[in-house]
Amino acid sequence: MPFLIRSACLTGYIELARSLAIDPLRLLREAQIDQSCLVDPEIKVSADAVHRLLEESASIAGIEDFGLRLAETRRISNLGPIALATRDATTLRGALEASVRYMPLHNEAMVLSLEAVGGKTIFKIDYITDHATPGRQGIELCVAVAHRFMRQLLDDDWRSLPVWFAHSPPADMTTHLRMFGPWVEFGQACNGILLEESDLELPLAGADVAMARHVKQYLEPLLAQVNITVSEKTRRLVYDLLVLHRASVDHVASCLGVNRRTLSRQLARDGETFSSIVDQVRNDLARRYVGDQKLPLNDVAHLLGFSEASAFSRWFRAEFNCTPMSWRALTTDQVARS
Repeated sequence: MPFLIRSACLTGYIELARSLAIDPLRLLREAQIDQSCLVDPEIKVSADAVHRLLEESASIAGIEDFGLRLAETRRISNLGPIALATRDATTLRGALEASVRYMPLHNEAMVLSLEAVGGKTIFKIDYITDHATPGRQGIELCVAVAHRFMRQLLDDDWRSLPVWFAHSPPADMTTHLRMFGPWVEFGQACNGILLEESDLELPLAGADVAMARHVKQYLEPLLAQVNITVSEKTRRLVYDLLVLHRASVDHVASCLGVNRRTLSRQLARDGETFSSIVDQVRNDLARRYVGDQKLPLNDVAHLLGFSEASAFSRWFRAEFNCTPMSWRALTTDQVARS
């Protein structure tokens, strides 16, 4: 079952593509995205198709910041149900927690969480995928939209701590510096926005507690209709917990409010096991990280939840029938020939 996203994610795509002298309608056809999504933001499209579209658009335009440029004109209203859920929160923490809860109504493939990191908190942003790899453009679009969202909730003078990206830095940092200032760091353990605890308690001027109750009564039944299986919930958690070395079956079961035997039975009904899901997630992330030439393989091992690089290498050889170095060399050669 494909993960879907509201077509509002493509707001401004036509204008940006044409400004870069690329043909947006041809690229939409090649990505198998119906053009009707450009006039109705509520149409659901494949998240994988959107990722392919963004990556191909950046490649043809010859730029690395296509996702960031697409984010520059976004406002909270583009987020649809999430905008409703957050606008009446009393604090930034409440707004972000609402975003985490209601994100499936906007984008089924996105995983959001608030996590403690060395006395700070990170608003962590990642994707789960069916077949395609999100790549730089989709990740940077989402992080930049979240950053703009926070500034619009607070004010334009507010600044986060560093914005984190797991991928390597671009050759040209101009757009990143314009959007985030010097507070952007690459090659980190995850993608997201680092916040002070005091930031999370900042009051929001437009808060309306009574309206927030009405919005919750409206959104909760919609959320209940989102068809997320136990295996998909497990996969979301594994994506989120793997880099923290906490993606154990016991911990994931606890997060889902069941014991490991119950989780195993429920996964079996979906034709899955916990180990098979962990391997699926690692397979997806390995393709992303090993393909990033600037990311040391020891760091890749850590990001995939391995305590030792040797264990990662053994797993990778069993999964891909070659070593990580061989895969990276082959990827580099393919890119050079294309």
